Amino acid sequence: MEVNRNKLDQLVSATRSLFDKVENNERVAGGLMKQCEALQQSLSSTQEYQGSVQVLGQGSSNRRQLVEIEGAYVQQLQTENSELKAMLEEYQSTLELILSKYR
Repeated sequence: MEVNRNKLDQLVSATRSLFDKVENNERVAGGLMKQCEALQQSLSSTQEYQGSVQVLGQGSSNRRQLVEIEGAYVQQLQTENSELKAMLEEYQSTLELILSKYR
């Protein structure tokens, strides 16, 4: 009876460990998904910016429009940079938490 109890305890412990790992992997995957979405948005913005610059460079000598577009682009990059920095800090704290559990 004691052997079955020990095996059951081991099974419960292993199940909890696997559940924690799955839960952690889901969190990490969710974070990576957010990063991919942010990078996709950044890529889209960059392509839009390059297209605007190309149009302005080809047909127009109006530098004011170019400066406004660049200013908007810089502002968007600063916002994205802040968001990515916050996500990076969150990942670092999550990794530190995970590593502290396995030490």
